[in-house]
Amino acid sequence: MPETFTPKDMERPPLTLDVGIEGFEPIKMTYGLQMDLQRLLPDPGSATEMLLTNAYMLDYVVRRVMTDKKGTITKEEDLVSMEDVDLDPDQIKLIIDWVVKHILYFFVKRANLLVQNGLQFKEALPTQFTTGFPTLDSVMPAAGPSAA
Repeated sequence: MPETFTPKDMERPPLTLDVGIEGFEPIKMTYGLQMDLQRLLPDPGSATEMLLTNAYMLDYVVRRVMTDKKGTITKEEDLVSMEDVDLDPDQIKLIIDWVVKHILYFFVKRANLLVQNGLQFKEALPTQFTTGFPTLDSVMPAAGPSAA
């Protein structure tokens, strides 16, 4: 039987990434960069799809990661210019993989923490307060033939 993967098994992605471009320092995943990226990629379900199918999103993410500006980017002029970013496809893949790993790592760890906190506090509440908690069965119908 295969081992079950848990969020505890997730290895944190490296905080820095060196794409090997002369004149560019290794990129560091800072809080500001993480938040800028999460504003664009707000949920794990669409993050990878958006970076695969949306050329504008891909361009923005690559240029945002390569921009050495602290704080939130609010204008495209604040990004490093396309002409200054001379990346080959392997370097772009390296950047996107690094970004997606950080985004997914954050979502999985945060979701796991929320579930653990919910279970902990549910157990601490008196029974009369926990009877209204929805169960998975009450919010998702069972799989099978439709009653219609």
